Amino acid sequence: MRILWFCLLPGMLSAGGPSQTALNAITPEAVRSIVAYLAADSLKGRNTPSPELDRCAEFLAERFRAYGLQPVNGSYFQSVPIHRIHLGDSNRVTLRGQDGVEKTLAIKKDFVPFEITADREVRGDIVFVGYGISAPEFDYDDYAGIDVAGKIVLALKGGPNEQKPDSPFSSQKRSPAVTLKEKVKCAMDHGAVGFMLVTNPLRSSLLKPTGFPWPSLSKSFPADALPVALGKTEGQKMPCIQIGEEPIRTLFGSVEACKALAQRIDSLGQPHSQTLAHQAVLRTSVTTEIQYARNVVAQLPGSQDGANKDWLVVGAHYDHVGIRQNTPAGQDSIHNGADDNASGTAAMMMLAAAFSQEKNRPKRSVLFMAFAGEERGFFGSKTYVADPLVPLEHTVAMINLDMVGRNRVDSLTVFGRHNAPELWAVVEKENRHIGFKLSAGSVKDSGGSDHMPFNEQKIPTLFFHTGLHADYHQVSDQAEKINYGKLTLAAKLAYRTVHRLADSDIRPVLHDTHIP
Repeated sequence: MRILWFCLLPGMLSAGGPSQTALNAITPEAVRSIVAYLAADSLKGRNTPSPELDRCAEFLAERFRAYGLQPVNGSYFQSVPIHRIHLGDSNRVTLRGQDGVEKTLAIKKDFVPFEITADREVRGDIVFVGYGISAPEFDYDDYAGIDVAGKIVLALKGGPNEQKPDSPFSSQKRSPAVTLKEKVKCAMDHGAVGFMLVTNPLRSSLLKPTGFPWPSLSKSFPADALPVALGKTEGQKMPCIQIGEEPIRTLFGSVEACKALAQRIDSLGQPHSQTLAHQAVLRTSVTTEIQYARNVVAQLPGSQDGANKDWLVVGAHYDHVGIRQNTPAGQDSIHNGADDNASGTAAMMMLAAAFSQEKNRPKRSVLFMAFAGEERGFFGSKTYVADPLVPLEHTVAMINLDMVGRNRVDSLTVFGRHNAPELWAVVEKENRHIGFKLSAGSVKDSGGSDHMPFNEQKIPTLFFHTGLHADYHQVSDQAEKINYGKLTLAAKLAYRTVHRLADSDIRPVLHDTHIP
């Protein structure tokens, strides 16, 4: 593998910049050792929660200690509460027509609860809301002109004209608006109390409800293949199910009638929401067991004193997606996650190591964080912003490192130019010492990672990233495929950027707060 090297001559270092001793602490050998540990088969893909992830947390905390960085509030850990969810035994759905006739649905055959469902019973009129999308930026809103407050909504899977590449909801564009999570959130934002999803009969003739593949409903799934949720957000839910062919016939009169509605929406490009002639009693039942993961944290106190001192947060998620279920014997089943995100974790740790080599403390304090549960939905970073270890109002910026070890050897993407131009200017200036071909992007186009919860708190961010690849979330994301020379340079650029910010009076402002 060809490795890109640049000579960092002493004369290239600007006054007040990082010391050569600190920069020399960031080496290919050092990042390789961390990636090798985190991406080892013995850690079984670092799932959240898992004993293997706990081992990683201890490893990273010990590294922080070795670098001489201080704990926060007496600890190198922040607890992340997680609820492991089991399907309960009181799931039932009843449909009632205007004639008073009731139809009781059978679980698994007629309906299946989703993993994000609530442990609750609701009742109300059923409102068909098309695809369940509210996207004014694309001049499309299934909720326009219809009141769903206190009612149960029914939505089609997918998005309008998703099979067409030029549609804003094209399956190729992966619009967040078409995801189950966003549709449920949209329904709740409009006051709905329950949510039902149907497979679009315009796209598929297989209308069997799938919902979540609960082990108690399917022998083909392991007993421990259960969903998890962040404990701090567990209350923000409502009953959510997928219904099958017979309920569709009951509610629409026929599958063809439902199909015709979908066809009309697609052909006109306009919503066709309407109240259906049925009410429903929707009861979903789940039980939870509480488990915990841990963020790993350390601080480098700056020279500023007092309660109003500034902070920078440097973060990377250290979890991955675990083991692939139902893998044939003899095939690899471990998602090692070398690039995603052992690479970013290694880079973050190199920044910590480099700062420990500086003789002079920067003005601002720096908080280093290895987040758990990013792959589960930003569990670690959401926990942090909900219960911060340092004041959010004094957090000047957050620098996120996620997947920084692959693709073109001379290129790097740093998202945030349009959202935080003051931060981008620092990256661009410091890159003169490194020589990457920098690409810029706005946070709203950067996809999901741990900078997002910080943006939601109006904290400016930079997101260092070298791009997706064919090994993303595959068992083939292995340590030997990392370009350790490139990873080293990405870490050095991030270090230069954070060092400059930590020793400056720059106060960036988040210019664009639209979060996908």
